[in-house]
Amino acid sequence: MAITRTIMVDDDGSGTTGTILNNAWLQTIYDQIDAIGTQVPWTPIDVSGAGLTFSSAVGYSVRSGRAVLFWVSVVFPATSNGASVQIGGLPVTAGLIHGGGYTTFGLGCSVHVPTAATSFYLVSPAGVTRTNAEMSGSNWIGAGQYLSA
Repeated sequence: MAITRTIMVDDDGSGTTGTILNNAWLQTIYDQIDAIGTQVPWTPIDVSGAGLTFSSAVGYSVRSGRAVLFWVSVVFPATSNGASVQIGGLPVTAGLIHGGGYTTFGLGCSVHVPTAATSFYLVSPAGVTRTNAEMSGSNWIGAGQYLSA
């Protein structure tokens, strides 16, 4: 929902309102407020090095300040590839703190978002990255969160 912008501040002591400096500053603040909670679609892609093409791939994210929440649904192709699953395409680069998440449907795994990345790994309950072969032909739906750079 857009905010009605009414300029009401005397920013330079001149007794007038709405000067260029004030308008630019307020526009920046309003733009940030407008962006809070905006759902942004993105397309999950395989970045494991296996060259897989998901038969279905949908992602959404929401950003509030540095906090990024994301949801993803992918259907893996049939494969015997043993590379670790790595799904890329996150629209915001992760910061210096690892992110995480969980499975809401499919083979149980946690989500690991490395620092300074736009991708994530799927990790088994034993703490080992899942392979593409383990996910072969399956539908996986999950969610996660991390702090942006």
